[in-house]
Amino acid sequence: MKARPYSFFGNTPGASLSPDYNDPKLLNALDNFIKALGKRYDGDPRIAFITVGLIGFWGEWHTWPMDGSTQETSLLKARPDPTEEIWMPSDANQLRILKDFDAAFNTTRLLVRYPMVKPGSQDAAPGLRIPYLSTTLNIGYHDDSFAYETMYGKDWYFMGKMEWSGALNKWMTEPVGGELRPEIQLGIWLDSPRSDTEDFSTTVDGTHASWLIAHAIFISSTMKAGSAVYDRALAGARRLGYEFYVSSIKLSDISVSDPFQVDLHLQNMGVAPFYYNWQVQLGVLNKSNKLVSTWDTPWRLDQILPSTADRSKPYLSWNYTNPKHGLQSGSYTLVMRVVNPLENGKVLKFANATQDQNLNGWLTLGSFIVK
Repeated sequence: MKARPYSFFGNTPGASLSPDYNDPKLLNALDNFIKALGKRYDGDPRIAFITVGLIGFWGEWHTWPMDGSTQETSLLKARPDPTEEIWMPSDANQLRILKDFDAAFNTTRLLVRYPMVKPGSQDAAPGLRIPYLSTTLNIGYHDDSFAYETMYGKDWYFMGKMEWSGALNKWMTEPVGGELRPEIQLGIWLDSPRSDTEDFSTTVDGTHASWLIAHAIFISSTMKAGSAVYDRALAGARRLGYEFYVSSIKLSDISVSDPFQVDLHLQNMGVAPFYYNWQVQLGVLNKSNKLVSTWDTPWRLDQILPSTADRSKPYLSWNYTNPKHGLQSGSYTLVMRVVNPLENGKVLKFANATQDQNLNGWLTLGSFIVK
């Protein structure tokens, strides 16, 4: 199989090689690997997200500058050039690999670096929006230059590509993540952040990001708990993803023969959905705060969009009825929790002051009497 040495990005010629991604043997190996990977890890509760690598430098689905274009200068934009080599796989083979991933993973969420594979011979570009074929797959996206080349600056910035490739609303069903640009992972949180960074909150709101890599935060001596830099980084992390808040509840007293019923209004005050349909349970506590009943609900946690996504529907209504509750006469407290499928995994907590009030891991919703 042909392998090309390269020295881009500080790599060493001879030690750093880029394969021929169109080689049939390599493609068959990738097909088999992806299938085996999905068989082993799809639905594994230890894994929240998988970034689709394998292709391009760093597995980021690009081989720039070997992309078939002239090099951009301060006076000249890059443009297609048939004399320049393209090291990426063909569009057909890119789609083949992405479809492999989509077929292999039906539960665990996937993300790729950009919307990939233009339709036919048409090129999308600023002002010419053409949905790329990857947008039809169950795959989200990750911006690995987050808060540096994210918003609508240059043609190659993440959100620009998302817009003209038809993926702006993909976050509603598939996750967006990425990595804070390594050079800015500390500097963005300083009293006077670097001048070449984008506003972190703006990039989170614009991308609807759920997670970010920022390894420097965990190895720097400046990141000490209680410091201003630490507090700002922690606040930034808390802006990511979902924030669930029960804004109202209707809960009435009943008799032993009446059906039990509760109605909730739930709001997502964050920027993104929670992308897994974890089981939502209701629990009933007696006067001693002992759990005496647990009921599984049909509620879909993964369908709660942020309140700002549709201002005509600022909340989601959840209703539950149990005609045979089996509760005896007495006073009770209703609680709710989301079941993490990972044994001893972190508790998903609601943004209500009554979280953990009566029972650790459960949100207290209110009291009622069975007569």
